[in-house]
Amino acid sequence: MGWGWALATSVSVFSGSAQLASLSLMQTGEATVWTLAATVLVINARYLLFGATLQPWLSQAGPARAYASLLLLGDANWIATMRAAEKGEQDRAYLLGTGVPLMAAWLAGTLAGVLFGGILPDPHALGADLMLPCFAAAMMAAMVRSRAALVPVAVGATAALLISHVAGPGWGIVAAGLAGAGVAALTARPGVVK
Repeated sequence: MGWGWALATSVSVFSGSAQLASLSLMQTGEATVWTLAATVLVINARYLLFGATLQPWLSQAGPARAYASLLLLGDANWIATMRAAEKGEQDRAYLLGTGVPLMAAWLAGTLAGVLFGGILPDPHALGADLMLPCFAAAMMAAMVRSRAALVPVAVGATAALLISHVAGPGWGIVAAGLAGAGVAALTARPGVVK
């Protein structure tokens, strides 16, 4: 893939996990536009949950600004925005402001990968395949502040393991998000996000 296609892909699919899954599917030679779109939608279903958790806080910015901010929603700035909202942050541009540098770094990393990726050894030999699980564990550690908060994490992890064996890792991610979010919604204290 040339640099133009790589940058266009990174702009339109702002998700490392979805891109990795799509590339794996493309390497099989059996990928179609529909299977790629379905893969991206399934893996990124968690962003629906992320957006829903931000809705009470972000809706005060108005629909146009809120939806524009959500275009730059990623795992890292979601957690930063959630923490800022819990601490009383009133600037609704916080999500957008944390998303712009993430997108810039994302595109710079994509370009570096296109230009220099061919001279690097196999990413698996460097342990690069552990990046996403480690990042997810770091996010979980930052969000869990009590033993009670471990319950949705445990439920989500169990759902991911069970469903991944049956339907594949993409569906495991969706199952984890839905199961963990469902348990969190049932056990959450009202008014946590302002």
